[in-house]
Amino acid sequence: MYQDTKRLRTKKSVYLDEYEDAVITAHANLYGMSKAALMREMIMNQARELVGLGDWHENSMGKRAG
Repeated sequence: MYQDTKRLRTKKSVYLDEYEDAVITAHANLYGMSKAALMREMIMNQARELVGLGDWHENSMGKRAG
């Protein structure tokens, strides 16, 4: 059914206080996306930075594509 079963997503829990949730909700509303999708993108961007891959939206010249 799936070409790559390792791409199936599993549920993870993140506990946020009211203030943290308000920030995530505001960003999700601003960008018109779900909170889960926004948080997944934020987590993966941070993970890429930590391993030295930088922003995945950057091209090989280090400038944002677009």
